[in-house]
Amino acid sequence: MRERTASPRIVLGGDTRESTPEICRWLANGLAAANIGDIGIEIADAGVIPTPGIAHLVVARGATCGIAVSASHNPYPDNGIKLIGRDGRKWSDAEERAIEARMAEALTAGTAPSVDGPEPLLDGSLREQYLDHLAATLPSGRPLAGLKIVLDAGNGAASTYGVPLFERLGGDGRPPPRRAGRPERQRELRLDRAAGDGGPGARRGRPPGSRLRRRRRPARSWPTRAGWSVTGTPSSISGQLT
Repeated sequence: MRERTASPRIVLGGDTRESTPEICRWLANGLAAANIGDIGIEIADAGVIPTPGIAHLVVARGATCGIAVSASHNPYPDNGIKLIGRDGRKWSDAEERAIEARMAEALTAGTAPSVDGPEPLLDGSLREQYLDHLAATLPSGRPLAGLKIVLDAGNGAASTYGVPLFERLGGDGRPPPRRAGRPERQRELRLDRAAGDGGPGARRGRPPGSRLRRRRRPARSWPTRAGWSVTGTPSSISGQLT
């Protein structure tokens, strides 16, 4: 990046995977180790943000590069690093291969910088700027005034943007109740039943402390392209050639 500008500015962020904060910390400290004298690399950490948000902020703030830590739709144990150019587009494959080659050389030579250090400081203005951009894509004012909207954004990087965005647009946005299958929700259910307070974990006709059983959904089959058939339940899906 120093070959592109003397004092690079980088927008950093990523999704909600457990490994993302640690990878962002490694990246921030590795980049900070490349500082030369008073000329340093400026890193702006956006925290949890979708990859398109990184691309927008790179252009809007005139940054040299954007780094999105995300593996998109891969399983949650996976993770990856996406490099965004100053034009808001992904780096070319040739540029990425050149970076990988230089990293391999540094590791072989033992000259790779240390990645130990604190987490980067979160810049809350980046989130607000991206929310402003999203809201500006609809007519000005409060175009969703009077609407009550239930949002199920899952656990992705955009999940924390939905409610504040729709509220800015005048809607009454709210997330759905947490599903019982999530560990934190199971704890809430246990506490509700133990207290016997008829809270959201209570079940009509069941005494407090009764065991919650989840009904198994029947297997389904979905036709797909190229002769593939996907079968299974929502929690266990497999694919095979037909």
